[in-house]
Amino acid sequence: MIKLGNTLIFDIKEIAQKFDLSEMTVRRYIRDGRIRSQKLGNHWYITEAAIADFFLQPQKSRKANNIKLD
Repeated sequence: MIKLGNTLIFDIKEIAQKFDLSEMTVRRYIRDGRIRSQKLGNHWYITEAAIADFFLQPQKSRKANNIKLD
């Protein structure tokens, strides 16, 4: 985690660990535009605000997200 002023910035690995996701899933969310990020060199960085926006996005249907309920 990097603190820049009042902004917290995370890399893909940190986000994956915090939310119990694979790094590939986080990369897919970035590629699909579900999580805003910025590439610097060879690394992608995600702000705390981008994570908040991800959670505040309107939910898509479970079927569209391939989520199965047991």
